[in-house]
Amino acid sequence: NADYCCGDDTCQDAVLAMYTAYSMEYSTAAAYLESSCSSVECGSYSMSYSMDASYSMTPLPSSAPVPVPTMTPVPVPTMLPLPSPSPYPSLTYSPTKGTPYPTLPPTEHPSASPSLHPSPFPTTPPTFVPTSFPSSKPTSVPVPSPTSQPTPTPTHVPTPVPTHLPTIVPSPSPTNVPTSIPTHLPTLTPTPLPSPLPTHEPTHVPTYLPTMAPTPLPTPTPTHLPTNLPTIYPTPLPTNAPTRLPTSLPTLHPSSLPTSNPTRVPTSKPTTVPTSSPTLMPQPGVIVSSPTVLVLFENGTRTSTFTMSLETEPLSDVRLSFSSSAGSVSTSPSSITFDYMNYNSPITVTAIAIDNLIDEQDWYADTILTNVTSADSMTQCKSEGRTVCGQAALYSGFTGVPVLNVTIKNDDVAGVNVSTTLANATYDNYGDALTTATYKLMLTSQPVSSVVISLSGLGTYSSLSTSTVTIEPENWKQPVSIEVSSSAPTNNRPVCASGNRFCDGLSARSEVVTHSVSSSDSKYDSISVASLAIAVEVVHDASDPPSVTVGRFSNLLNSIVVTFDKATDRASQSGSFACTNLLNLTTSEVQTLFGSSSSCSFTSTTSLKVNFGKGATVLAGQVLSLRDHVLQTSTSGASLFSTNETFVVEQPLSATIPSVSLAVSSSTVGVCDDMTLDGSQSSGSGGRLMTYNFSVVPLTASWKVANVSEWLNIVNSLNSGYGHYRAVVASSRMQLGSSMKITLTATNFLGNTNSKTVVVSKLNIPAPVISIQGADPRYITRSDALVLTATAQLPTMSCLSFDLTSSQMSFLWYEDSGAYTGSLSTSKNPRVLSVAADTFDTLTTYNFRVVGYMTDTPSINNTASVDVVIEQQAVVAVIEGGAYRQIGRDSSFSLDGSSSSDPDGSSTAFSYTWACSATSTSATCKNVTMPGDSDTLSVSAGTLTIGTYEFSLFVKKGHRNDTTTASVEIIAGAPPSITISALSSTKFDTEGGFVSLSSAIISTLNYASAWAVNTTTSDVSSPFTSKGGYQSTVLNSLQAVVALSVLTAGNTYEFILTATDTDGASSYSTISLVMNEAPYSGSLTVTPESGYALDTAFTFTASNWVDDDLPFTYIFGTVTVNSDGSLDATTFSPFGDERSDSTYEEITLSQGSNTTNYTVGCYTEVIDSYGAVGSDTASIRVRSKPLTVAELATISNTKSSEALAKKDGNAAKQILKATTRGLGDTKTTSTTRRNLLGSLNSTAAAIRASALADLWSTYALSDITLSEVASLLSVLVGIVDTPADVTSEVA
Repeated sequence: NADYCCGDDTCQDAVLAMYTAYSMEYSTAAAYLESSCSSVECGSYSMSYSMDASYSMTPLPSSAPVPVPTMTPVPVPTMLPLPSPSPYPSLTYSPTKGTPYPTLPPTEHPSASPSLHPSPFPTTPPTFVPTSFPSSKPTSVPVPSPTSQPTPTPTHVPTPVPTHLPTIVPSPSPTNVPTSIPTHLPTLTPTPLPSPLPTHEPTHVPTYLPTMAPTPLPTPTPTHLPTNLPTIYPTPLPTNAPTRLPTSLPTLHPSSLPTSNPTRVPTSKPTTVPTSSPTLMPQPGVIVSSPTVLVLFENGTRTSTFTMSLETEPLSDVRLSFSSSAGSVSTSPSSITFDYMNYNSPITVTAIAIDNLIDEQDWYADTILTNVTSADSMTQCKSEGRTVCGQAALYSGFTGVPVLNVTIKNDDVAGVNVSTTLANATYDNYGDALTTATYKLMLTSQPVSSVVISLSGLGTYSSLSTSTVTIEPENWKQPVSIEVSSSAPTNNRPVCASGNRFCDGLSARSEVVTHSVSSSDSKYDSISVASLAIAVEVVHDASDPPSVTVGRFSNLLNSIVVTFDKATDRASQSGSFACTNLLNLTTSEVQTLFGSSSSCSFTSTTSLKVNFGKGATVLAGQVLSLRDHVLQTSTSGASLFSTNETFVVEQPLSATIPSVSLAVSSSTVGVCDDMTLDGSQSSGSGGRLMTYNFSVVPLTASWKVANVSEWLNIVNSLNSGYGHYRAVVASSRMQLGSSMKITLTATNFLGNTNSKTVVVSKLNIPAPVISIQGADPRYITRSDALVLTATAQLPTMSCLSFDLTSSQMSFLWYEDSGAYTGSLSTSKNPRVLSVAADTFDTLTTYNFRVVGYMTDTPSINNTASVDVVIEQQAVVAVIEGGAYRQIGRDSSFSLDGSSSSDPDGSSTAFSYTWACSATSTSATCKNVTMPGDSDTLSVSAGTLTIGTYEFSLFVKKGHRNDTTTASVEIIAGAPPSITISALSSTKFDTEGGFVSLSSAIISTLNYASAWAVNTTTSDVSSPFTSKGGYQSTVLNSLQAVVALSVLTAGNTYEFILTATDTDGASSYSTISLVMNEAPYSGSLTVTPESGYALDTAFTFTASNWVDDDLPFTYIFGTVTVNSDGSLDATTFSPFGDERSDSTYEEITLSQGSNTTNYTVGCYTEVIDSYGAVGSDTASIRVRSKPLTVAELATISNTKSSEALAKKDGNAAKQILKATTRGLGDTKTTSTTRRNLLGSLNSTAAAIRASALADLWSTYALSDITLSEVASLLSVLVGIVDTPADVTSEVA
């Protein structure tokens, strides 16, 4: 061991090793190392483990050994052995009777009795009497009788009798319940409950509750509560509450000043300051006359008395106050007072038991304590004229009054009641605790001190709401509730790796809660308490979590529709949400696959829609997966989530073929004009780039088209080979007098292809550029109004030697098929032809042609035409009353199909066919009589049995037909009958404001009604309008108003009207509302990306927009640019009314602000046939050219006059707006503009006056629509701020 110490290891390691291997005290190990190690540093370090370095060797041994031996032995051994031996034996050959630990070098003669601990290595022959603890290594021959504890290593030959005590060294971590006999050394960490008997040495950290008997030595830190009996030695620090009996010895260190009276047992060391003189005054004393034991009955039927008097005359009045140590006794009187006259006259005191609810056994003990107080006032003594004040006794602080023992008869019983012996706990399919097992604990009598009930016994996967219950005496009647929660016996979540409901890891089991009691109240301490059995069961979900049935492209190719096998909880999402919330993709992956501004939404509980944004790249065959632990079924109480759910994106159900649109600037191109080809209105792209390919062939072989073909091939090579939907062919590339067929072929990302061909002729004379906005042919229905708008540009004359004499143009409209005989009157603008709805015949094609010509030279003209195809609309079958109705069996009812309609208004009569089918096992239709060709089906009371039925109505007009159904549930009695009116439209827009639901209720009794939305299938809980906002129900009203803005586009909502009569009978009816989706996935492109005000012609194009509800119309305009360069789309200023063309050319823009680097915000709205609006923005830069006011006036007048001559009010407004914007800069104020306008002699004022006149002319060409008025006002604001600024002369 010396080598061990002085080698590579530290002294601390050596000390710990010796302590662990040989059960040595630290001090013994340290002393050995001190004497054995040659290293001074090592020895000094080891000395730090001595218990007290102040001890030194005495010439002769003391009668009792010191706690730690001296480093050098005394010549003569002590009579009793030390707790630990000295490193070397004493010089005397006669050993002591036996040390607890042997000397490391043995004595020459063995001790009469073996040491408590064996030497590290045994002697060759064993001692006749075994050691209390075995040696680390066994003797070669066993002793006749075994040691009381086994050796760590067994002997080669076993002992005849086995050991019966525990191991030498306890385990590092104690068991929950201590051994019946403690180990000699304590565990490093105490057990939760103390052992019945203490260890030889205390634990380093005390147990929360003390042992029944104290350890021989106290712990460094006292227990929270004291032991019933004190330790032999007191703790360095006192316990929170004193022991019932005092320690036999005083504290180790006395107080710095002595007490007034010495202790009955002196301190081991004297006080640092002695008293100045011995006591001269007589000693106080109290004479007590009392039975040995005062016997009392708790019910007050027996009391006892005692008397008290003073032994010596007091200096001043002495008061004796009585109390009982346990509070079980009162006295009458509660205190007595003696003075110098009656101090030796005994006073009788009666002791009375206090009746309580505490179990102190049949007979229990208490003591009466006497507290002595006195002022010890010399002043009082002298004031009484006494002459012996100097010899009177001082009683203040006197503690020598004997304690009076009391025995009390008691009838209370201590116990702990457990409210039940069996409770149930459950956990869910996921594995988490569901319902808890609950029970209560309550005491049967009042304890004298805190009662601590420890709860244990549960397995790893069950837990208690508390592991310890402490009941205080004052709250002993209050029951304490305990909850036990249990989860699945595994950490895996979900328990079943498959994510489904059943697997081996889910099983029922039993648990037991045991109770142990500790208290300083001996009646409660260790009392037996019943255990509680817990039956733990698993509650399975009603169904497995949702699985993906299929994920496929929608037919429009702009979304993926994911269908689930059962109703879901929508992953707790509502409206549109980020796809990363549900799909196992990062934000970057979502943007790459689905495009920017993509989103997800649940269109129903079983359908998820992934809406693509701009630039989607996902293809069929792409593998996608759901996030684990996000999606559940809609069933209440579902615990399982979809896990490991993966699907492959499939092709759409119907092959999506592009619909190619090819517009040409004019089918006959003037001699000097270029030809513009535009396929921007082609659809079927799914919101992505399509591959565009232009080709050209001559109409006759003699005509040359090589130059045109060369240019078109250049256009086809743009955009990395995708080509472009727009091509402008220069006039110089076209042969004069030739005609050619130009074809545009478009291919979408699925590889599906389609094409469109137009015939274009190149004239050898000038002609204006005339076209009709929108697709050709134009498909509409009889219910639609027709608006055709001609676009016109003046003929280019640059290749000719003459010019136009006037820019004025006129327009005439014709219908060339002869099928239309109605009026061809135009709107206020002659370029616009308007025909009212319900004017055309279905299944008819009309050909409308517009001729535009120069007013003063009619021979310079051009023509554009369009075919308008009137498609036949489907008839609509309708059953009034609601999609689902409850009707009482005792009530008659009718199903009304008279609201079935023909949007085309055909004079042919409807034919009606009704049918009934039973949809529940108890239902039968055999008693229902179907009407003939009638729009009404009547059912008499009692005809149908209770159950569910589906009634269908088939309506027919010629070859057109439609079918609808209504579900009817027959219930008992005659509850109110409810009918909900059909809605005004098949789809509604979120920006459409409100929709009113109307109903009729028939009841023979008074009733209460309530509108609600079906929250099982709805992502909105409060859709109805109210004065304060929105509400979830509408009570006692036949109408309810739904706020469309709170609903989600693309979703279907079911509204329920319930009525309950005064007898409690109720029924309900439902109606569904379908929300329209706005066009999306498209974008706005503006070319060029920069230019100059009043000089550059910009082109706006809205492309790749996708929606079910065609045709689209478009509005273009500008928006405000914020100071940071961002665009404010709420400040939309339109150029004019809706257009049919997705491309708007020849746009004049105002300059941008120099504070935003001349940025101009551009904007488009794309509107479907139901009015739903999609929008996009783009930013460009528009600067101003340095112009004088006169130059600005000239340009403005020229351009505005040209626009008005072409009857192009929108172009005129753009020019006027750019002109007024050019008059000032960012510092121009409203006052400046008004002043300029007022000064008619200035050129600027003249410009504004001219602008007002042109604006009036523009107004004369404009139809009064919301967009047109907004456009006009935006120009007017640029001219003047208020109409009051406009004088009559200017007007």
